[in-house]
Amino acid sequence: MRADDGAKLTLPQLLAQMQDADVIYLGERHDNPRHHAIQAEIINQLLAAGRRPVLGFEFFSREQSGFLLQYVARKDADKQDQKRLRNRLGWGPRRDDSWTFYFGLLEIARQNGLSAFGLDLPEAMRTRLQRKGLDGLTQFERSMLHSTGFANEAYRAKMLEQLKAAHCGYGNEDYLGRLYDTWIARNDTMATALAELVDEYPGRPVVVILGGGHVVENLGVYERFAHLRPTARQLNLGLVEHGNAYDQGGPLPYPVVWFTAPRERGDPCEAFRRRHKQ
Repeated sequence: MRADDGAKLTLPQLLAQMQDADVIYLGERHDNPRHHAIQAEIINQLLAAGRRPVLGFEFFSREQSGFLLQYVARKDADKQDQKRLRNRLGWGPRRDDSWTFYFGLLEIARQNGLSAFGLDLPEAMRTRLQRKGLDGLTQFERSMLHSTGFANEAYRAKMLEQLKAAHCGYGNEDYLGRLYDTWIARNDTMATALAELVDEYPGRPVVVILGGGHVVENLGVYERFAHLRPTARQLNLGLVEHGNAYDQGGPLPYPVVWFTAPRERGDPCEAFRRRHKQ
């Protein structure tokens, strides 16, 4: 569905809108298998239309791009190659279904000779930011960040409220501030990576696999990339589960929305309540 006029798009109509885009965001709920199936379908349809997208992943860091590129360049790959890649990326202990979601997209890249890159900060840097905040980092650590120089105070207030809600009201102001520092550093890192990829691969769309929260309402990564490359064309498709205000007449959170069935989840606040009772 298109937000500006409420038009329901067919897949060919959606793909036609993608033809001229430099960056295509496919914002997901990380644990919804249908979202990853849609991402695979869109990538395959772009290939069928003669486009050769470059893939960028939130779930891998910029520094892991070499492992991704080495894997997708292989003509043949077996289960040992997959296991080796999984371990190199630090995904050994993660759930098999989570790995399968993203590995399936990497396999499309490998089978079609596409390039794939990590976009996010390394996990170690995210952990340091969450514990120390931006002001608590050493100068050496700050030199490894990728700032866009973009500021949006209204976005800061909005995100602090959302972070508080996501932590079920248990986070104090200092902790939430550190989480916001981490969030901005991640968005900046992804936006600068996208700017570099668009420059390196002119004429090829960069398809971005990331959580929808990073580009909701054309904020976050979207506006930071626009700050860096104001003439680049972005298409922001949000994969949104049914059962919320968005599909009951509320304003749509993305310019284009693809509604899907929700995934069953437990009470997200239960873990916080248990932890604070201990």
